[in-house]
Amino acid sequence: IAGDWSSDVCSSDLFPSHDKAMIDINELNSQIGKLKKPDNYDHWTKVREEMYVHTRGKNPGKILTDRRPNEDPDVQKYRLMIYEPITKGSMNRAIDKLYRIFISANFSIQVSQELSQYLDLKKFKNQYFYSYIQKYVVRKMIEDPNGYLVWIPYGEGLENPAVKVDVDGYLVSSEYIKYVDDDTLMWYEPKEKSEVLEAGKKVYKGDVYYTMTSESFYKHTQYGIKSDKNFQVTEIYRHNIGYLPAMVLGGDMTDEDYFESYFSPFLPFGNEAIRQYSDWQGVMTTSAFPYREEVAENCDAPGCRGGAVFNEEENEHYPCKVCKGTGRIIVRSPYGVFMRDKGNGAFDGNSLSDAPMVRFVSPNVDIIQYSGEAWQTLLTKAEDALHLNYIEEAQSGAAKLVDREDGFMSLTKISNNVFDEIIYKSLQIIEKYRNVVQSFDPVIVKPVSFSMKTEEALMFEITQMSEKNAPVAFLVETTKDLAKKRFSGNKTISRVIEVLVSYDPIYHIATRDKQMLLASGTIKKDDVVKSLFAYKTLMALLSVNGTKYLEKNLAEIFADLDREMQPIVDQYNQISLINL
Repeated sequence: IAGDWSSDVCSSDLFPSHDKAMIDINELNSQIGKLKKPDNYDHWTKVREEMYVHTRGKNPGKILTDRRPNEDPDVQKYRLMIYEPITKGSMNRAIDKLYRIFISANFSIQVSQELSQYLDLKKFKNQYFYSYIQKYVVRKMIEDPNGYLVWIPYGEGLENPAVKVDVDGYLVSSEYIKYVDDDTLMWYEPKEKSEVLEAGKKVYKGDVYYTMTSESFYKHTQYGIKSDKNFQVTEIYRHNIGYLPAMVLGGDMTDEDYFESYFSPFLPFGNEAIRQYSDWQGVMTTSAFPYREEVAENCDAPGCRGGAVFNEEENEHYPCKVCKGTGRIIVRSPYGVFMRDKGNGAFDGNSLSDAPMVRFVSPNVDIIQYSGEAWQTLLTKAEDALHLNYIEEAQSGAAKLVDREDGFMSLTKISNNVFDEIIYKSLQIIEKYRNVVQSFDPVIVKPVSFSMKTEEALMFEITQMSEKNAPVAFLVETTKDLAKKRFSGNKTISRVIEVLVSYDPIYHIATRDKQMLLASGTIKKDDVVKSLFAYKTLMALLSVNGTKYLEKNLAEIFADLDREMQPIVDQYNQISLINL
């Protein structure tokens, strides 16, 4: 059990053998004020706070202050005040690279038809399901691997058994977890407050908690005097799933039984880069610019002795108003011109001094350059720890694969967690929420490749496949990938290409090659005619029916194309291919 009870409460009192589900929640509710932090809570906090420095640009605090414990407080305050999150860009670039695990060509998921239709709706923080996982869950997994993703029921179905409940994901920060075991998760909700009494007045400062169990979903609302810590428990929905509809986000498991972030290798060099950058800022402030040196003379104001003037009446020393207590003055005219007296010493021959009245002293820039290069080197090493940087020079295919191997291994590890522990279980839970009588488990084919191919690479691949007579299915799918890449911002054209390459197996072949295939008897004249006129015919259908026509299933579109092109096929059936 991850939660820890106070010494005067034992587990046998909390979990009696009779009426287990109801007694458990009531006992848990009565002990909210006495619950201690979960085991490893301090570890969770350390992991989360360290990651926030780099993912959210949070002020580093101890990362800087622990380096110089005896530093002047004012200097320390200044360093924290001018801090800039130099590692945030690198960390977010690494998170962005995780999105390649969601390339549709690399994985497939099969769910029930009802669930598939539900996932096509923006039911998850106004996002589609997979967009929600990419945008919110993956980022939170990197930041707070010991947090939880809980699937919450809501909507009309909570009260009306004839209506299916809607389901939404809720990310619980490890900071707010109050109690957790295999069948129960309780968390504090900081955005909600209840009405309580404080100093005899009604105020909205009461705490609110939620508990999800393997059977039900509850809300705990504080009431009465705030300091008494009394809570009323309300059952929101009994889901009867049979297991906890939540999962820990996950990361690299430690020997102490808590998760570190998958991006924790970034931290040693990333933290040191922050420290070194702060030092560089200090060097730039104090030593980066030339010093101005001016010739000064002793202050000759009446009564001034080394910058102090004695007041006989008050028997006190006061700073000289002429030299401002420095004992030295700079002789200038009202126009900023420096004035120098003619020498009158016994050894200067009544001549003027050749020494300049003002000069600028440039500091040595070596330390500035070293300090600046040091933090940049550390940041590069931090990025290397996440495999963000590849060799830019031209490489052979084998060398390029070796260069990216560690990165692909890291992506595979993260991908396995996302698909096995988060997506699979989430789909399973949503299915059980909505199909109580007969639910279907999802079938997932996980990605095995994470390469991002450019248009040039796809064109080369299509050419190579054509020359090597690769199977048509390979050519069709690669052509689809090229269309998605080239027309990523135009869904209509992407869909048109998808329809054409699916309808016409020789779509990608040049007319000359089609002639050769026809001559050899591999294809029929009807195939060539359809291939030549498929695009024109499909565009004509779109002009009549609008782009919404493309939402029809492929079988219907294929039937329409066959019907529209049959007169063309009949017309050209007696004409040679060359004339055609």
